[in-house]
Amino acid sequence: GGALNFNTAEPVILPSVVMSGGTLGGTGDVTVTGAFDVTGHGILSGPGVFTTRGASTVNIPNSQTLLSITGGKTWVNEGELTIAGDDSIYFGYTSGGTNTLTNAAGATLNLSSTNATPLNFYTGTAVLTNAGTLSLTVPGAHAIHGGIAFHNTGTVNVDAGTLSIDGGGTDTGLYA
Repeated sequence: GGALNFNTAEPVILPSVVMSGGTLGGTGDVTVTGAFDVTGHGILSGPGVFTTRGASTVNIPNSQTLLSITGGKTWVNEGELTIAGDDSIYFGYTSGGTNTLTNAAGATLNLSSTNATPLNFYTGTAVLTNAGTLSLTVPGAHAIHGGIAFHNTGTVNVDAGTLSIDGGGTDTGLYA
């Protein structure tokens, strides 16, 4: 996979993106209004804010693969994000930085991966903010890695299995 960097002062609006590998990064803000599908090991990198508004899926055919959020990336999910298969989102892999995933109010983050740690941590600073709905939908024991600060003002649903939240953070949300 190659690299596509948006280093623009003006925000970039894309109707959809299929990421089959490589790096999507840069200093410019990028918004995907439709589907964002990750089908190969990929990296979201750089200080520009990445916003998804449609259905986003991390579902990579190879075993135990990941999407890395690194280099100071902020991802704001305003739609429905599903981590599927046996995949994970890996904060700070491989270059660290302060990396954030925000599940906005009205948005959904589905942990549908059989991976025991679908939200994982490598290095740097990692923050997961849930103002919407976070749902675990697969059986088994799963965890949000202890290196990830979890801030919850939304709802956490455990529809199957168990979910351990191993890091610090703040919590005024609901659990079902």
